[in-house]
Amino acid sequence: MNQTFRKTTQSLAPSTHTPPDGVFNIYPAQPIGPGQIELGFSALAQLLVPHQTIVIDGMGGVLWDDFQTRLTASLRATGVAFEWFDIREALLPESEINRLIGPFLGGDDPLFGTRNTCPLRSFFAPEKLNELHRRVLSAGRAIVYGTGAALAGSPG
Repeated sequence: MNQTFRKTTQSLAPSTHTPPDGVFNIYPAQPIGPGQIELGFSALAQLLVPHQTIVIDGMGGVLWDDFQTRLTASLRATGVAFEWFDIREALLPESEINRLIGPFLGGDDPLFGTRNTCPLRSFFAPEKLNELHRRVLSAGRAIVYGTGAALAGSPG
């Protein structure tokens, strides 16, 4: 997959970094010992395979469709398949979300917008969350994913 997601020439932070002695370390880290952190979708897939239900929540900046595609491929390589459930299915309609965030946008001058104080749950329809929860429970192996996935109430 050769998609460009970043519009910058800045390099990605390295997965490991050891600066020369006496040079400021722009990637400070604290060693935690071997076997504590893995790297890549294959490693993640290996950790997930033993589980029946998985909930993967994260910030809105995650490229969830790309994440699902890559993790699905890595899971397929293990011979295990999951049914995927996108939490976005339970979002309120766009017009309702716009109504909720409207007061925070600054009106005619977005420079004066403020931080949204609505809890994440308020952007989801309770009946849709309940239906998603029911579907996840009835699935064999399931992954609920996306920003707010934990709100589906599925054990995982």
